[in-house]
Amino acid sequence: EAPHEDRLTSMLNDSAQQALELELNIEPPPAEMETLADASRAPVTEPGSYSGGTGLFQKQSDCPFRAFAEIRLKAKAVSTPRPGLDAGTRGSLVHKALEAFWRDQKDASHLHSIDDEDLQQQIEQSAEQALREQFSRYRLAISRASRALEKQRLIKLLQQWLEVEKQRPAFRVQALEQPVEITLGGIQTNGSIDRIDRLDTGNQADQPTLLIDYKTGASAGSGQWLPEARMRDVQLPAYALSLQAAPSGIAFARLLPANVEFDGIQSASEGNGSHATTDTPGIRIIGRFTRKHALGEHESWLELLNDWRSRLEALAEQFLAGQAEVNPRDDQRCRYCHLHAFCRIHERAVFSPDETNE
Repeated sequence: EAPHEDRLTSMLNDSAQQALELELNIEPPPAEMETLADASRAPVTEPGSYSGGTGLFQKQSDCPFRAFAEIRLKAKAVSTPRPGLDAGTRGSLVHKALEAFWRDQKDASHLHSIDDEDLQQQIEQSAEQALREQFSRYRLAISRASRALEKQRLIKLLQQWLEVEKQRPAFRVQALEQPVEITLGGIQTNGSIDRIDRLDTGNQADQPTLLIDYKTGASAGSGQWLPEARMRDVQLPAYALSLQAAPSGIAFARLLPANVEFDGIQSASEGNGSHATTDTPGIRIIGRFTRKHALGEHESWLELLNDWRSRLEALAEQFLAGQAEVNPRDDQRCRYCHLHAFCRIHERAVFSPDETNE
């Protein structure tokens, strides 16, 4: 049998084969290698408008690499399909139901004056509207039986929450899902405030405001607003600094079946009536904390606002300067992060002696 002749393909004639072989044998010029003086830093980026909202500041605080990867490189998580509703969708339903309710009931006086039957009817209508809005485009995303269960859950949660609202002094809902532009440290981004209440202090000319953020997860708490270098929760502090007139307080509205309450802080009443506040269960006065509380060191609301500004502006400057090292604030930051294969944080762990001998 004749020896096999090496040819690229029998479909090419000899001259075409020779020309192609010459091209394949040409060695490409060596690539120019980029040298980084500091491998923990990304290229500097310019001040300006960025997506991400307060999440940009939160990611920079949680782990600088995450802010770089998700905001600048647009690294997104690939969601895994699963039956039923996830926690995010359930939280969205609670937001929508409360927004629907307070769109009609604007203040505390209506809440106190309405009879139980009418109140129950409005709660049910609000729950139904939330479900209709959430699933109007994807009706098959939830079964009829699951939808009925979700409606029962929403109704029960709204009933529990409105009992908490009834314990508050006079207030009026000023805004729902209020858009806000955030400008801090050279970064402009946008956010949305769940709710802004105007508090009735009897002085019509100067009524303070309270920012409220609905939370359906267990991790939210006012103790996370400590103005440290890597803040644990930046959202409401960033919103408070971004309004034209600073609010007099911020609060989480915690909406868990076993824990339905306000948790917030507010300014003390001042002699001239400016930023005077009213007592709300769960919302404490700044300057009256015990030293054991995370915010016990701060004597005034203005001092706290200034500290928040300096911390958030520092995070913005770090982001713009390209500070992008893999450095989570604590182990919990990695628990729900989708960037493990990108940052390779687990490969950085020191091998145990048994592993090195394998």
